[in-house]
Amino acid sequence: MSFIFAIISILFWSTVATIFKITLKVLPYSLMVLYSSIVSVLIFLTYNLFKRNDLFEKGIFNSIFLGFLNPFLYYLLLFKGYDLLPAQNALILNYTWPIFITLFSTIFLGQKLKIVSIISFILALFGIYIIVVNRGAFHFNIYSLYPLLSAVVWGIYWNLNVKDKRKNEVKLFWNFFFSTFFIILFLIFTKVKIVFPMKGLLGSAYIGLFEMGITFLFWLYALKLAKKTSNIAILVYISPFLSLFWISIILKETIKIKTIIGFIIILLAIFLENYKILLRRK
Repeated sequence: MSFIFAIISILFWSTVATIFKITLKVLPYSLMVLYSSIVSVLIFLTYNLFKRNDLFEKGIFNSIFLGFLNPFLYYLLLFKGYDLLPAQNALILNYTWPIFITLFSTIFLGQKLKIVSIISFILALFGIYIIVVNRGAFHFNIYSLYPLLSAVVWGIYWNLNVKDKRKNEVKLFWNFFFSTFFIILFLIFTKVKIVFPMKGLLGSAYIGLFEMGITFLFWLYALKLAKKTSNIAILVYISPFLSLFWISIILKETIKIKTIIGFIIILLAIFLENYKILLRRK
């Protein structure tokens, strides 16, 4: 049963990069964050009420800062990146988050920074370089910073979230709840015109359901039911390959050779960082 939940999660997550680009054609990226977050708030509220979870347990105010990091800042950066870059570039650059999780664990969780981690980071940087460089060794697409920074934010968020011992579904509800206020303030400050295009609303609802909302619950069930979480966690690396398939088929993007090479190098960096953990769990 855990495998089924995991596969469903991966299939849904593999589609969202394509939905991001489609929705961004009719909706500003900041409004997309707002509408999809509202959907997620409703999903997590409904789920917690159904499970009769205590929403007001100690630690609720941790979610003010956690919610600022994710979904507010994380998705603002990510959606902005998708708005300005080809979907394949934004997808792969954001997928460096496992490297940043390890790096920030030395700061927030007190873990030692090992030589293998430094080598993995340098290798990942080389993969990133291959993807972002244009028309010359030192000519970079500055917009590539958006998905990269989103990966950095995710690395910080993940480590701080681990230290918060509340139930994941409770934390997710409050994170999205508080984040909604940050998004509204951002919209007011940036004077974004509020619009409600049907295509944009449907896209945002899909993102709220299958990127931010119910898919996280499926994934949590998959990990909870698995005899070995490492056997399930490794499946998440299938998602970007499926994403590239949907991007090429639906968005008609030609997947560039340098994107594939850069991605393979980044995956090698992630594998190098995690192979000892996987072997130990096996």
